[in-house]
Amino acid sequence: MEETEFCNTDACPIDGNWNPWSEWTPCDTTCNGGTTFRYRLCNDPLPKNDGADCEGDPMETMVCNPQPCNETICENGKVYEEGCVSSCPYHCADLQAGTQCVEDVNCEPGCRCPEGTLEQNGECVPQEQCDCLDEEGNLYAPDDNIVEECKNCTCINGTYMCEEYDCPIDCGWSSWSTWTECSETCGNGTQYRFRSGNNPTALNGGDDCVGDSEDQTQCNLSECPTECVCEPVTCNLGYIPVFIEAEDECCPVCKPVSVDIYTYLWKT
Repeated sequence: MEETEFCNTDACPIDGNWNPWSEWTPCDTTCNGGTTFRYRLCNDPLPKNDGADCEGDPMETMVCNPQPCNETICENGKVYEEGCVSSCPYHCADLQAGTQCVEDVNCEPGCRCPEGTLEQNGECVPQEQCDCLDEEGNLYAPDDNIVEECKNCTCINGTYMCEEYDCPIDCGWSSWSTWTECSETCGNGTQYRFRSGNNPTALNGGDDCVGDSEDQTQCNLSECPTECVCEPVTCNLGYIPVFIEAEDECCPVCKPVSVDIYTYLWKT
């Protein structure tokens, strides 16, 4: 009897990949230095089954329209710089978690906050007074301490700094695989499908997945043909062995020699 044993039934890890960058947004000011940004999503595909997350930042910012609104007179505490005004960081928001400030390759003069200060809410403030933004855009005041799941975060110099620590991660099931081929080619058989508890894998005392990693169902195919086992046939004088499909006989039977038999044999 043939037996089948399935192997490598765990769902394969799928690493995340970035989709293309969006277009740069319109500048939020027409002069005196503003911000434009672009973003991308880690969903092409999404990471799953313990696959790696995307590397890099989901958002980029860049200075735009740095020219003074009135000749060389800058506003809101900014000063006019003859050199490259687009050096990073420019705004407190450029320090947001998950954001990369990009310097414009076209070096041009313009308005920016004095050295040691950054723009926030239209004013120039010392960097240590910058608020912090996490990756979801939540705002925190300087020196705020935030305890989140698996990490302890602090707002320092406009940067949302987090220290991660091990915490329980509960198991999650992968998607079900496709059904296997039927175990039989006719009659009643069985099909199987599989899933694995690696989306994510339980870690640090997290709960194991509840349920079965294997599922099965019956597959009912057409009836199997009856196996025909025939003994040697010896017919008496005046009889010959004949296969007669119309009588549902799978073995030859002895039939008397007649015109009908000859006609049958001639036709077949």
